[in-house]
Amino acid sequence: MSGADDTGGVSRMRSVYKANTHVSYILTYVLCVEERGTEVASVRNEEKMNKFKDPEFMSSFIDKYREMRNLWEVKHSLYYNKQVRKATLERLLKFVKTQIPEANMKFLETKIWILRNMYRKEHNKIQTSLRSGASADDVYVPKL
Repeated sequence: MSGADDTGGVSRMRSVYKANTHVSYILTYVLCVEERGTEVASVRNEEKMNKFKDPEFMSSFIDKYREMRNLWEVKHSLYYNKQVRKATLERLLKFVKTQIPEANMKFLETKIWILRNMYRKEHNKIQTSLRSGASADDVYVPKL
């Protein structure tokens, strides 16, 4: 017997991942989980992502987030107050749970971090384009 069988499929998962670098982590995780006969959690995570990517929900989520200034405006008087921020995040979580019932605080904080990061990247691209001396027609236009 090979050494891969001794570890319950974990090293087999790693070898699949290393052998084909184009295979996503989710696929290798699914392979490992199916070998053990347990429920596949990654499929549920993909379903959550698809609900969150709905354009109507995303725009309403961003509008709600904009209204809650103490979550994003650093100069807001309550930005550094942890109890108020947590209460505000819980209100936002309640809104998210209308669309994604299994959402939790970690899920919400991750989504907010992703949105802020995307905004920051797009904003930096615009600023770099403006600083480069490009004409008004050549300035970077966001794709989002």
